[in-house]
Amino acid sequence: MSTETAPRLAAVAARRRARTGALFRSDRVAAYIMLAPTIISFLIFLAGPIVAGLGLTFFQWDALSPAKFVGLQNYQTLIHDSLAWTTLWNTVSYVVPDVTLKIILGLVLATLVNTFVIAPLRYVVRVTVFFPVIISAVAAATIWNWLMNSDVGLINYYLQQLTGLQISWLNSSDWAMRSLVIVDVWRNVGFYFVVFTAGLQGISDQYYEAAKIDGANGVQQFFRITLPLLSSTTFFLLIIALIDGFQFFDLSYVMTQAGPGDATRTLVYYIYDQSFHFFRFGYGSTLAMVLFVIIGLITLIQVRFSNRWVFYA
Repeated sequence: MSTETAPRLAAVAARRRARTGALFRSDRVAAYIMLAPTIISFLIFLAGPIVAGLGLTFFQWDALSPAKFVGLQNYQTLIHDSLAWTTLWNTVSYVVPDVTLKIILGLVLATLVNTFVIAPLRYVVRVTVFFPVIISAVAAATIWNWLMNSDVGLINYYLQQLTGLQISWLNSSDWAMRSLVIVDVWRNVGFYFVVFTAGLQGISDQYYEAAKIDGANGVQQFFRITLPLLSSTTFFLLIIALIDGFQFFDLSYVMTQAGPGDATRTLVYYIYDQSFHFFRFGYGSTLAMVLFVIIGLITLIQVRFSNRWVFYA
């Protein structure tokens, strides 16, 4: 290479690097511009309210008079508030059966439909099972309020005809929360069914064909192939179900008004009461922060231990 060619090539390379750098900077600016609406929305509608809610926990405020700084008084009140702990227990007693039933029933229904229902009818079954999901919570609660009515409800009518028994579905402290679980499972299991169905369709038939050749029966195939390959789907639905369960409010508000007594008063219902019935926005924010921490910790624990049972094909 001549002494005149080397400087020329160096200059060309420098110009190319300059153009590449300018292009990179322009692409980065364009990316920030396109992300700006999402970032702004996140700051205004999510991060902003979280920070404001956290700050409000250190004040007493009834929306009518100036806020008064009280330090950790709201947290001290929470520690000695027996009703707050009762609502937390009610929430847990709702979440455990609700999440369990939705996951198990969604998986069972998806497996049965995918295995035993012929292809043309699968779409009809999917639409039928998924239909309650699109019904609003208030409409579903109104329908089930009538069905579960102790005196004129259809469920008690047929139950009495068949067994001679009647159940106080919504008026008994033993049955009220169970009734809400039944309604929520009926309303939302279709979502879990559809997601599990999508997961099943993503499993290659080659796994099952190989298992059949090795002599595995249907039960063995389900536990050795289907469940492991659906673990990532189950993990996703488990997180969604737990977050949704701890925020349970609408059915309790419409169907039982937190009763009888406090049997169906969940933590979110208690937050609503303290904030909008008693105008204790500082204490309501404290309860909301506690719920936020609980959901966050449960989600982190699930993510932390997911590598022990979640398998990604």
